[in-house]
Amino acid sequence: MTDSSPARYLAPLALVVFLLVVVVIVASSGGSSPARTGASPSGTEGAHKGASPPRHYTVKGSEASLAVIAEKNGVSLNRLIELNPSLDPQALAPGQRIRLRR
Repeated sequence: MTDSSPARYLAPLALVVFLLVVVVIVASSGGSSPARTGASPSGTEGAHKGASPPRHYTVKGSEASLAVIAEKNGVSLNRLIELNPSLDPQALAPGQRIRLRR
């Protein structure tokens, strides 16, 4: 009793093709965060050409989460929390300064 259905072979093949497509998409989506392109992120202080990365970031009214700020500035969320121990990530206010680097 052999099952000669083409689905028996096509399903694993489709899975392999899907995984390859995902790997290609992830590998080619290098992104263009300010840290990678060398552009100065908006809302930072002391960001001029050739200078070291800014140390602080001023929260804008449109930013709702610390994760957005972390991604925008090329800093991990855990690092922002470590650098700002008294910061409440749920209560960000416009004009609030956040340390990005030491």
